[in-house]
Amino acid sequence: MFSEEFTHYYGSHKHRNDVVTQPIVSTKKNILKFRIDDLLLKQIQNKCKETEKSFSELNRILWLAYFQTEKNILWKKEVEEWK
Repeated sequence: MFSEEFTHYYGSHKHRNDVVTQPIVSTKKNILKFRIDDLLLKQIQNKCKETEKSFSELNRILWLAYFQTEKNILWKKEVEEWK
């Protein structure tokens, strides 16, 4: 299927493109993007190879562990007050 797309050019400069959907793009999940230095990137890549997990899966696991640790620290403080 072809569709005519008009860009900022008019007349003879218009062009025709194939219309294609991108089935790989996930629209239901949030994406986390951040910048890291080369050393940290290499360390993460090595850990990915070591654990045989993808970068995104390892990132998700690390964030879950971080928030669980925070929750445990808060719980420990609350329990100490009971004594």
